[in-house]
Amino acid sequence: MDTKMLKIVVVLLFCGLPAMTQAGVVTVEDVTVEVQPLGGGTFQLLFKFDLPQLPEDVNIDYAVLSFGVNKVTLPGGKFLEILSADTTGQGATAAYNANPVTGLLPNQKTGLAQIDLDLTQLVDLWVNGDETNQGVLVVSHRRISEKAFETGKVELAPQFRKATVKIFYTVVK
Repeated sequence: MDTKMLKIVVVLLFCGLPAMTQAGVVTVEDVTVEVQPLGGGTFQLLFKFDLPQLPEDVNIDYAVLSFGVNKVTLPGGKFLEILSADTTGQGATAAYNANPVTGLLPNQKTGLAQIDLDLTQLVDLWVNGDETNQGVLVVSHRRISEKAFETGKVELAPQFRKATVKIFYTVVK
């Protein structure tokens, strides 16, 4: 078979096969943020949002929570923990993972910054697992003594970057 005929056969073969996967992305813009004081000048953030309708048999490839902060002074403990909130609405953590996902504040001294936190594991549990979406709790890392979220060091800056959640997924047929 010559190369021209082989090319035609390959094109016909691939055009005739049904698509095996379909990729998509959805952005959730209706995200509420609650600043919850913890005492001693520290706080945590509770992000609440409804998951969008996703197709069946979906694989969550990547999910990210993005929001803006204004860093007034450099926080000592830059590491954050990303936890699933429980049903109380108070932001108590659900034990979904013995090793919670971590994120960190951008390494700049002062000014506006965007924080992007990986929610892939949580969103996958909500969509394909046994957890229910009660929100995302972002806290200063509990094993670091100097806290990242302290009044006077970090404050929300929604005028700079309103909180959004972006979910990248693949439908496997």
